[in-house]
Amino acid sequence: MDYFQYRRSPPPAVEATNSQHPRRPRSVVRLVNLALGISAAAALLRYIFPLPSLTTVLLEPWFSRSSLETVPPWTLVATKIGLDLWLPASVLMILFAVMGLPRKLEAPSPRFSVTILAGTWITYVILTIALKWLAMRFGGSEAAGAVGLIVAVPLIPLVSILSLAGFSVAMTQLAMLWRHSSPELSTRASGIWLAWALVPPILLVLPLWFAPSQPRALTVRADQEFAALCRTTGVRFLAKPSGPVRSIAYDWDPQRMERPPGIISVDERGRFAGTGGSWGGPREVGKGPDRLVFDFIESRQDDWCHARSDLRMPYAHCPSIRANLQLKAPYYAIDTFTADILAYFEVDRLDFKANRITHGPVRFQVTLTDRRSGAVLGEMAYVVDRADQRACGVNFGNQISYPAFIWDAIHQ
Repeated sequence: MDYFQYRRSPPPAVEATNSQHPRRPRSVVRLVNLALGISAAAALLRYIFPLPSLTTVLLEPWFSRSSLETVPPWTLVATKIGLDLWLPASVLMILFAVMGLPRKLEAPSPRFSVTILAGTWITYVILTIALKWLAMRFGGSEAAGAVGLIVAVPLIPLVSILSLAGFSVAMTQLAMLWRHSSPELSTRASGIWLAWALVPPILLVLPLWFAPSQPRALTVRADQEFAALCRTTGVRFLAKPSGPVRSIAYDWDPQRMERPPGIISVDERGRFAGTGGSWGGPREVGKGPDRLVFDFIESRQDDWCHARSDLRMPYAHCPSIRANLQLKAPYYAIDTFTADILAYFEVDRLDFKANRITHGPVRFQVTLTDRRSGAVLGEMAYVVDRADQRACGVNFGNQISYPAFIWDAIHQ
């Protein structure tokens, strides 16, 4: 007797269960690939348009720029991939679950669509790593501009085509999934789906929080120091000039700074919004439409007021713009000031001159003195933190403006 002749086939339910479960994880990966493809297509647009980065938006309240500079560069790369790529993909996965797409995992899926979506997010990962390496290799060097141009020329069309293809294929895939009908999602598939949505972004961002340099603690300390210095800022007017002011002298400690800082504009959060101002400068001070042009200025010799005839003398006499244009007034070296008032700039950091571009919080003070009477007319204090691109001590609109302070002190 042939045993197999009488063998009974398994019930349909059992056969369906045994055949469906092994394919569920692969189908879940298909939807993960779809979410990552859409997220990468959107992230690639930042290489073309000035769109904000999720990494910048989410990390800025928690980590200062200076603290992130202490973190290993590849930790920052992982964080960027986790926040710019995987976090939006996780949101899409949750949205897919609300739409019921995980119940439609058996919908047809053309292989070229899967390939394009995978190529989109893999390209984004490769670009993120490559650009970080280039920044580490050439950043700050003379070749940085040339390297940036060489990279940008082929990158922009590549990114444009890939982003457009990713969005197009993703929309086609979503339409196919939406039209497909399928039974309920199994418990096993639900667990795998939740793991894909939550675990990768957490693992990618977690090393930043536990970096050896403790960037979060550094940020807290820097914020406390900045806040403490900001409490000492402001403008005080102490006396009126003894007579009309027609000239001004500028001085500072050459061991601490090369020249006084210029006008700084900040936004509503106190972040740098630019340098320079619409009103005032060394040769003229102003506030709004009102301006006072000095007959001459005197200054410690630097690149905007100097006398090349005799660099041995510490100071220079420089005519006003109007006098220089109309009368061809000369520049000449002097060894002592003769101007009506003196603006003296101080900085509280001994190493500011050697590190004026990337320094942390630094307090500046401008003291205005009437040289004719010896009276201090006023004081202005403000804080600049170039490492974290912020400042405080605004005295005119959204500007930290020493010309506006001088104008107020003269006209009080």
